[in-house]
Amino acid sequence: MTLEANRAASAHLLEEALENYALGRLLHDQLATVEEHLLICERCRERLNAEDDLIEAMHLSAEMEDLDRWPAYRPPRPAAPASRPARLPIARWLGTGFRGAPAWGAALAAVLVIGTAVWTLRTRTGSTFPEPVTLTTLRGGEGTAEAHAGRPLEISIDASTLSGSESGPYRLEVVDAAGTTVWIGTATPDSSGRLTTHMESRLGTGMYWVRLSPPSGKLLREFGLHVQ
Repeated sequence: MTLEANRAASAHLLEEALENYALGRLLHDQLATVEEHLLICERCRERLNAEDDLIEAMHLSAEMEDLDRWPAYRPPRPAAPASRPARLPIARWLGTGFRGAPAWGAALAAVLVIGTAVWTLRTRTGSTFPEPVTLTTLRGGEGTAEAHAGRPLEISIDASTLSGSESGPYRLEVVDAAGTTVWIGTATPDSSGRLTTHMESRLGTGMYWVRLSPPSGKLLREFGLHVQ
């Protein structure tokens, strides 16, 4: 070993220089000098290894502290989806848009859908189609008009025989056998001279009377209506 090498080895690197070298903070012009000294000085190499171990231990301690302070985020597990009720084969088939189904199959499915809708509508409302009822017989006469219970009615009266100058609207009042009013409506004669009105109220079974009055309020006619 030369004299200059002995002098370089005897003058050990400062602690700050070793720390900066270990952390990669040395400037470029200082880097060559430190590395040259480390090549010939075993003592400084041992100190550098100790410095590296210390830095690694510090990093590990900092990471553990962060983990204790801020636990790793674990997203919540998504809730299990609610079970869907199994669809009927016909519903599943309709949902595919009849793909691959023959023409007769599509027509049959359409009939089933329409029939189901009509059946449901009739079941819920009894019947949404009004039953036509023509009132011709006065109270006490024979041939009282008949109607079905639980259905809306389309009441029609021939007004051509009504005398007087009053043209309407006429008042129609439906009363039960006890004389209690169950429905009131109005009607105006059409071009054929008939009074027609729609009665949405459903009547129960029994005997009813339909009273016809002009705007003045005078009773003109009273018709019998038997609902069964």
